[in-house]
Amino acid sequence: MTNSSNEIRNCVRAKVRAFCFAGAQITDDEIGKTKISDLPLSQNPNMPGVSPMQPLVIKLKKCVDISIDLSVDTLTSHSTWTVDDVSQYINGQTI
Repeated sequence: MTNSSNEIRNCVRAKVRAFCFAGAQITDDEIGKTKISDLPLSQNPNMPGVSPMQPLVIKLKKCVDISIDLSVDTLTSHSTWTVDDVSQYINGQTI
């Protein structure tokens, strides 16, 4: 089980890098400081009506092997959170 805050942070950053910044020259610290509202997410034309954030939420939930409360609504209502804030939110549910 990924249970340390560093492991969760590294996992969240890696998932965001793969999903939003594949091929981009960006450091892990820059990813960590990126606000949710600034993530480059685009609507999948094959999935109309599904938030472009939904696949990211599914990936982030895999950073821990317990059920956590994380949804598109959570991220949307906290769009000023940084990627590292999301990892802290996830970590807070593992304690």
